[in-house]
Amino acid sequence: MLTNLQSVLDSLKKQKWAEARTTVFDVRAELADQTVRLAGQVLEAEQRTEAERAIRQADPHLHIANDIAVLSQPDTPWALSNGALSNLRKTPSNTSEIVAQALFGEPVELLHRNGEGWWFVRLSDGYLGWTVESYLSMCDRSDALAYRAQADALVLAGLAQAYTRPQESVECLVGRLPFGVPVNVAERRGEMARVNWEGTPPLWVAERDLLPMTERPRPDAAGIARTLELMSRFMGVPYLWGGETPFGFDCSGFAQAAMEFMGLRLPRDADLQCFAGQPVEGEPRPGDLLFFGNKTADAPEAERLGA
Repeated sequence: MLTNLQSVLDSLKKQKWAEARTTVFDVRAELADQTVRLAGQVLEAEQRTEAERAIRQADPHLHIANDIAVLSQPDTPWALSNGALSNLRKTPSNTSEIVAQALFGEPVELLHRNGEGWWFVRLSDGYLGWTVESYLSMCDRSDALAYRAQADALVLAGLAQAYTRPQESVECLVGRLPFGVPVNVAERRGEMARVNWEGTPPLWVAERDLLPMTERPRPDAAGIARTLELMSRFMGVPYLWGGETPFGFDCSGFAQAAMEFMGLRLPRDADLQCFAGQPVEGEPRPGDLLFFGNKTADAPEAERLGA
C-alpha cells in the first residue's frame, strides 16, 4: 500500500512541483499504528494541503496524520543581503556550485537554518539555495520588502565605490555596489550620497554613480538602447557561473541584470526566462533574448535550452 501511496505523491511532484530551483516538495508516506503519516517538507502551505488531498482521493478510508513541514510561513524570518553580493549555493558548503547571487539590500526569505551558519533561502526572484548567515541582516518581512520599495535611485556605475564617510578616500573605502542595485538616498553632502543602509558602517557613494529612479529607462526603444549602451561596458567581464554582476556574469545573469535595470522582472535561469517571455517572429531587434539548444528526442524542452 505504501508503495502505491508514495507513487501518488511522486506523481504529484512531477506534475506540479518538480522544479527544485524555485520550489520544495519532498514528501513521503509512512505507516505508523494503522495510520498513514505524511512526512517531509514543502515550500508553501497549499502543497501540504494538496498532498493530503491526493492521498485521500487514492483511498478515502485511510487514517492520515499530516506532519508535513511548511517552510514559508507568516512568521518565517526575513533578512536583507548586507554585502555587495552573497553567493547562493546549491548545498551549504563554500565548495558547492554557485547557482545565483543575492545583491546588496535584496530581501531574502529565511526558510531553514542548518545549525552551521548556513540558511536555505528564497531570493526576490523566487530562486532557492544556501547562503552564509554572516551576509544577512535579520529583519521582519515588512521591513525587508519596504527597503527595496522605498528605493529612489539605481547604481549607474559598473561598480560604485562605497565609503564610510562622505569623501572619496582610500582610507574610507569599504566595498563596491554593483550596477543596477536599488538604493534610497537618505542624506546628501556635497557630491556624495548616503544610501539608507541600516547596518554599520554607513555607506556613501558619489552622486554621479547613481541614477534617480525617475530617470530609469523604460522597456521601449529608447530605454532599451540606453540600457544596452550601459551594458556594453561589461564586454570582457569574466564569465562566472551563477554571476549576476560586473564582478562576473553568466548569460542569464547578464540578461536578468539588463531587464531589471528597466524594471522588468525575469527568472534567474535561461530556460525559465524563455518560458516567461513571448515568442516573436521576424528579424531580431535590440532587446530581444535569443534562446538555443540541441533538440533530442529524449530530453524535455526546458533542459535543451540556453541563451
